[in-house]
Amino acid sequence: MKYIIITIALLLPGCAGLWGAQEAPVAVDTFCLTAKKKTWSRDDSFASIEEAERWNRAIDIRCGVPGKTPQPVT
Repeated sequence: MKYIIITIALLLPGCAGLWGAQEAPVAVDTFCLTAKKKTWSRDDSFASIEEAERWNRAIDIRCGVPGKTPQPVT
């Protein structure tokens, strides 16, 4: 009986290889699909204009600018 249990314990991991291992779920980055650029006007404070420009620049860096060829990050 002891040998049967040991044999089964040794064979079970081999069975997983026959049907393929379960693949881990892949995380999908949806930032570029959902990120919206901020707009500003001359009436806004300097801080809010600067914040909007930083946010827009971050979107451009991460997602690219439409119509421009992406440049490698150095």
